Amino acid sequence: MWLFLQKMWRFSFYITLFSLLFVGCAQVVPLTGGKRDTTAPKVVNSIPSNKTVNFYGDNITIKFDEFIQLKDLSNQFIISPTLKTKPTVQSIGKSLIINFNKEELVKNTTYRLFFGNSIVDMHEGNPLEKYEFIFSTGNYLDSLTQQGEILDALFKEPESDMIVGLYSTRYFSDSTIYKKEPNYYCKTNSNGRFKFAFLPDSSFKLVAFNDKNKNLIYDAEQEKIAFKLGPLKPALDSIETLYSFYEAPRKTFLKKSQILGYGKALLIFNKPVSPKITALNSVNLISGLGKSKSDSIYVYFWPNQDSLKLKITDEKTLFHDTIRLVTTGLSKKQIKFPISTNTSNQLLKVGIKLQILFPQAIDTNQCLIPKLIIYQKKDSLKLPIAYQYRFKDPITLEISANFDPEKEYVIKGDTAIFKSRNGMFNDSLNAMFKLQSISSLGQIKLNLLFNKKQNYTLQLISSSNKVVAETSVFFTLSESNNKSVLFQNITPGTYKLRIIFDDDENKEWSTGHFLQQQQPERVEIFPKELKVISDWEIEEEVVLKK
Repeated sequence: MWLFLQKMWRFSFYITLFSLLFVGCAQVVPLTGGKRDTTAPKVVNSIPSNKTVNFYGDNITIKFDEFIQLKDLSNQFIISPTLKTKPTVQSIGKSLIINFNKEELVKNTTYRLFFGNSIVDMHEGNPLEKYEFIFSTGNYLDSLTQQGEILDALFKEPESDMIVGLYSTRYFSDSTIYKKEPNYYCKTNSNGRFKFAFLPDSSFKLVAFNDKNKNLIYDAEQEKIAFKLGPLKPALDSIETLYSFYEAPRKTFLKKSQILGYGKALLIFNKPVSPKITALNSVNLISGLGKSKSDSIYVYFWPNQDSLKLKITDEKTLFHDTIRLVTTGLSKKQIKFPISTNTSNQLLKVGIKLQILFPQAIDTNQCLIPKLIIYQKKDSLKLPIAYQYRFKDPITLEISANFDPEKEYVIKGDTAIFKSRNGMFNDSLNAMFKLQSISSLGQIKLNLLFNKKQNYTLQLISSSNKVVAETSVFFTLSESNNKSVLFQNITPGTYKLRIIFDDDENKEWSTGHFLQQQQPERVEIFPKELKVISDWEIEEEVVLKK
């Protein structure tokens, strides 16, 4: 008996030990929910039904096959025609409920509620794409459509997310777009395209703008605009192309003014100006250096004082203002006076003279120019280079010399060679550079055949939309429609050709104006890219038939 109990105890012990080991070695595997749901919510039914007529209720209920939620509704929901009171839209479980003031509904009118991609399922966020609900307060649905596209007028690139509005011509005046929402509106997609549906057989004014502050009203000069000249009658097969632009500011104002450092200030205007600037306190000043017409004006003044009082006038734009700027209060010992050159990546471009650039106005009579040394590096030798110089203006010293391409040069200057009008002396300069070789550049020959005889401006555009070269061309009535244009010394790369129809003959692109019903100057982009390679000339035929 005792032996039997011992055997049973041992058997129970091993069974328990084996069970513990088995449980300890087992892996915990999380439960899976199967495949991810990728199906969008589906409409089961609605009250009233979609595309119903003779409707004058104050709410709509749409039921789905699963729980839903709303995402980015404020940016995607559109009701057309617009109502004074925007409908409230809410999701409750599997239902979408829209409430609105039925007193605002207009008789015999078709309404379109467009939800975009704002209706999504609760768990995975799968959107019901471009869902719309239609009803009419009359006994039929309006059925006309209108399509179109919007391109940037200068770059001819598609404009996305622009408000495209239709304004009834019965109540339209010049000030309507500045004060009222459009009667019907939609938005452009990523390709700049738009489409209206369920429109009545009426006459409209077509205007689009990039509604930055989301008030459905055009804010002049702050937002881009595009519009069609004359009225629009919706048509099934009609496609309208509009060109967007910023209007030139009608009024001139000073956006920003600040002291940049010892004896230097910056004035930033809302548009390019050429103002007259005079000091109202006992300082001397120089302004208007650099570009002849710019929205940023640098002012150099001396002696440095605690404040700078300026009178600014521009007779052309009727701008008059007086400002006071407080200086930084830094002493001369705290101010650095670095000087630099106009080289880029140690390369002096072909056709450009070497320049020394100063951060302050220089006293040109107090300079030790002979101490400025230029030499060529040849092995371990330093070969001095003779040069001539002139002050282009008080902040630019221009240097002329016989530089050979691809050879290394150094321009070196010690401290205290140049003295500013405020009595400060420059930091040292030690800059190496090479003259760019013509063989490293290419050129483009364009054989033009233009149908219309007028002025044109041709621009070479880089991949970053920067103008790298431009020229003006004029066809007189007495000459042929053929001309050749040569762009020389172009850095290798890929370019576009922009052709501006220079109607006002100012040799630049001119924008449009809505109140004057003036479209921007026409622009064409040559469809073929121009690939420039070193030491090579490419030739292209450019034909404009209309």
